[in-house]
Amino acid sequence: NFGILPSPTSTPQGAGVYPAGALLNHDCFGNCVMAYEEGTHVQSVRTLRHIKKGEELCHSYCDQIHTTAHRQKHLVDRYGFVCTCSLCQNTDLDAEKTASLPSTADTYSDLAEAEGLLQEALALPDLDTLDISGDSDTAKVSADAAAPAKPAPDSACGDNCDHDHDHEGDRTAAALAREQALTSHALALRLKHLRESHLDVYAARSRLMEVHILRHHVQQALPLARAVLQTCEHYYPPNHPILAYKHAQLADLLAVAEEERRAGSTPATSTTTTSTTNWADEAAQEYEKAHRGDGRVLWQGRQPLQRPGTATRSIAVCPCVNVRVCSQFNQN
Repeated sequence: NFGILPSPTSTPQGAGVYPAGALLNHDCFGNCVMAYEEGTHVQSVRTLRHIKKGEELCHSYCDQIHTTAHRQKHLVDRYGFVCTCSLCQNTDLDAEKTASLPSTADTYSDLAEAEGLLQEALALPDLDTLDISGDSDTAKVSADAAAPAKPAPDSACGDNCDHDHDHEGDRTAAALAREQALTSHALALRLKHLRESHLDVYAARSRLMEVHILRHHVQQALPLARAVLQTCEHYYPPNHPILAYKHAQLADLLAVAEEERRAGSTPATSTTTTSTTNWADEAAQEYEKAHRGDGRVLWQGRQPLQRPGTATRSIAVCPCVNVRVCSQFNQN
């Protein structure tokens, strides 16, 4: 009854039945989260704040950054109930997530164009299928990309190989460049008509940041990472795993920026740095914030779980529980 996610943004590694964890009810603004250890798939309940004696433990069955309407539809469609938690009744926060600037004659057409640009960007080879190695000029598209990939240079290609291997890198670089241009234009159009707190601005900015990271554009990714983190800090509670991930992501960018500065590839002064701290110091601070966001382990089970694909697997959640699950559970 749980998808196994070792990190907030990782790909699910399978699904498992955790009877003890399933006892917890839903609250969009829950006081705890579920966490999973990489490799062992042990499930932990981690608190987000101080828990009062007798207070019910609840975690969110959906991403709380979404609007109430979005969360309600997800919960009704998937779980069959209507949530009435405090977050669902917070109309002020919902208004912030959909806040627009005063309408102009071109508001509708600009926002429609922005949506079209993002849809075009999504139609490009998925970022997850790009195997990035070195700089973007030498990046290769994997075999799972939308366009068929040509054979990679290896021992099977002899001295007389006529495969256009350089074209593969050009195609990947071109896809990323196109993705950047489309997403950048879409973000500019949305910022023209929507407030910074709008989730559509957050979504476009996050996408653009990912593209810059893949293209190794550290200086361009840094201000986007800061803005994305600021939005997350506004909508997620302290100690939430998403915040820990965003702090770590910003710290990684700052650390790379500092390395580039010391190597002389980045000017000593930049719009992304401050007069009181350097990138190394700020990176250390962000790493510390990321580690503080892990939360306190309230309960931890024992979960020896095999990788998906076996016929059956034994799941021991606690010493007195043993459940067998058919592999078809992960095939749909």
